[in-house]
Amino acid sequence: MIAFSKTMRLIRQSKIATQLSLLLLLMIVLPLLLVTFFSMRTYNSVLLEQIISRTTQSLEQVSYSVDLQTNRFVHTLASISNSEDVITDATGFHRSSDIGLQFINRKKLDQRISSFFHYTPDLVSVKFYYHDGSVYDYKQILNSERLQAGEDWYERTKRSNHKVIMFGAEDMLKIMPQGGYELSASVAPGYGPPFSDVDIIQVFLNGNSIQKLVESRQEDTGQIYVLDGQGAVVTSGGGAGTRDEAVFQTYLNNALLKPDGHYVTEINHTKSFVVFLTSDSGWKYIQVLPYERVVNQIDKVARTTLIVLGLAIAVFSLASLVLVRSIVKPIGSLIQQMNRMKSGNLDVRIEEAGPLEMKVLGASFNDMVTRIRELVNERELKEMQRNRAEIDALQSQINPHFLLNTLNTIKLMARMTQARNIEQMTVALTRMLSSAFNRGGSYTKVEEELGLLDHYFHIMKIRYGDIFDFEYAIDPDIRQLYMLRLMLQPIVENAVIHGIHGMAGRGRITINGVREDERTIRFEIQDNGSGIAQSKLAELHNPSAVMEGFSGLGMRNVIQRIKLNYGEKYGLIIQSESDQGTKVIMTLPVLEKPEE
Repeated sequence: MIAFSKTMRLIRQSKIATQLSLLLLLMIVLPLLLVTFFSMRTYNSVLLEQIISRTTQSLEQVSYSVDLQTNRFVHTLASISNSEDVITDATGFHRSSDIGLQFINRKKLDQRISSFFHYTPDLVSVKFYYHDGSVYDYKQILNSERLQAGEDWYERTKRSNHKVIMFGAEDMLKIMPQGGYELSASVAPGYGPPFSDVDIIQVFLNGNSIQKLVESRQEDTGQIYVLDGQGAVVTSGGGAGTRDEAVFQTYLNNALLKPDGHYVTEINHTKSFVVFLTSDSGWKYIQVLPYERVVNQIDKVARTTLIVLGLAIAVFSLASLVLVRSIVKPIGSLIQQMNRMKSGNLDVRIEEAGPLEMKVLGASFNDMVTRIRELVNERELKEMQRNRAEIDALQSQINPHFLLNTLNTIKLMARMTQARNIEQMTVALTRMLSSAFNRGGSYTKVEEELGLLDHYFHIMKIRYGDIFDFEYAIDPDIRQLYMLRLMLQPIVENAVIHGIHGMAGRGRITINGVREDERTIRFEIQDNGSGIAQSKLAELHNPSAVMEGFSGLGMRNVIQRIKLNYGEKYGLIIQSESDQGTKVIMTLPVLEKPEE
């Protein structure tokens, strides 16, 4: 790890020509090797997937044909067990003591069973097992001594009442130990004593038809094996019989572990490809393919790919050397100009020369420098405007200390002469001017801004008399948020001086404050005064128009302060008509702490 770090550090500190040469070699040789490696793996995977897909489709066709035949067999047996006529005739035959009556019932029963199997000549035998242990055979009498009550299949059929149970080849060897294969199934009818004496019905079909279905689908490329639910070989395309333990121990036994899949195994020192699946009936279908053909195709592609890879590496290595030489010189010039810019020289420009990409890079760099210079100038201008607005809005031409000291002297003289109105007005004005002189920064809490309005209302009532009422409806959630100082006072002053003062009736000013959403708060200042003419409303939003009033601050100054400090999405909406009052809607951002 340490050696690798040292090597990387040496590479980073080397010349750009060395780095580009090494980088191009790595970008050519390594990707080609990786692409070749993964292409071979992908080709191998695609080829195997094609074989698996084709083989799986073949097995699905075999399983569909075999399942179709076995399902028809199962449905036929289910129909026999559900037939009242069959159960009645079988019970009548069993209960008949008269030979003649037995013959009649036997004939009727045989005819009914024959009608169920008219579609196939493969029927071997139908056996009826009665509760007392007796057996009736239709068509062929098979060895039944080993299939009486107590056998596993017998008890399993009785436990699965009224459900058809299929049996595999190994179970059927108990009936035909000499060889051959019969497809067998049994069912316990739903009818019981005293209506029926039948305990179990069992049917046997010739299994050679299954072998023919498999042989018709089997290709020359591989052998197909069909296994029943117990894992016994039903057929292998060349014959049926019990499971060959030697064969299964070598490669087929792995197919019994999962419902479907594929794997590669070695059979007699030869690789084989095994694909298997399980049908809805629970039977397993397996096909074994020779793996040698797949390997031969992969080897041919690998040899061709290696030859092409060698030629490609040689061509790209030569091209990389030429490319490095064409890039190094323009890059050196670019680095020199960028260093000059980093030192603070915004008048730098790059000569747009060299390859197309270097020309585009030079043009982009020049545009970037120009844009940075414009942004710097714009920021300086905006900062100047902001400072001027703050100075015009919050400071007086009179020395703040001199003015405050003078007001304090007036307050003391008013107290000595018992002039309470003068004293209260002086105290309120002193507190307002203290806030205006920006003690504590440009921002204040909403709660403190409302306190300043209380002082202002007190001054206005002393000045103009008790001619108006005012009320607040402020959401408690916004009282501790921050806003710029003296944003509400100019609007309220406009409402008192130019709206309410001089009107015939009593004035009313309401101030509402709510939090609109997670980012915005809204104030609504409404009065019932004389309103604002439409021409005056247009002048408020026109920066070049000359307007006076509002204690030297002005509504326009409030608009400019909001735009400069918060952005264009915030500001004032003024709704007014003559003699209908005025409503000012102020939107500000949510500030949980001052930005200063």
